[in-house]
Amino acid sequence: MNVSMTTAIVGVGSTAQGQLPGRSANDIAAEAIQLALDDAGISKDEVDGLITCRNLQGRACIDEQVGLLMGMNPAYSATLDYGTGNFSVHLGVMAITA
Repeated sequence: MNVSMTTAIVGVGSTAQGQLPGRSANDIAAEAIQLALDDAGISKDEVDGLITCRNLQGRACIDEQVGLLMGMNPAYSATLDYGTGNFSVHLGVMAITA
C-alpha cells in the first residue's frame, strides 16, 4: 500500500508592521499566534508543536517566552538559533510526518 502524507498551513496570523510603540515583540507574537489559531478554527489546546526562532541578536525573548505567555504546553517545541521562517516550516513538516 502506498500511503502519502500531506501537510498544510491552515491558519495565518498577520499583525501590523513597522514601529509599534508600546507593544513588545512578545505581544505582537502572541497576537499573530492567536490570529492564526482563529483563522484555523482551533484553540491553543489543540496545538501539538511550537517552533520559534531566536531574534537576530541571540537574546532570549519571543522564542522562549511566547508559549508561556500564551499558556501553551505543546508536546513538541523547538527554538532555532537564527531568524528564518523557511527552515521553521521545513522543520514543522518533518516533525508532523515523523
